[in-house]
Amino acid sequence: MSEYVKTMFHQFGENLQNARNKQGLSLKQLAEKTGLNQQELEKVERVDLGTDIGADEVIILAYELKVHPTVLLEESEEARILRKKLNAAWSDK
Repeated sequence: MSEYVKTMFHQFGENLQNARNKQGLSLKQLAEKTGLNQQELEKVERVDLGTDIGADEVIILAYELKVHPTVLLEESEEARILRKKLNAAWSDK
């Protein structure tokens, strides 16, 4: 797994936790509202790379947290730098 993907997983976990806290929801409450597994949500927030969260789940989470999905998937500055490096490496080939 690339450093970029790891960085994006980390940022997603942070963004999810921040959005959840702004709504004043516990993980249990968020799991109940979304129908998603609480342990999977805990793994996401802990940045466990073995989680099974896909696009459908991101949309459900965003809807229940009253944010746009891009808020949860926003790139950190570190991720932007890594993406630019990856793009530069690919364009050199």
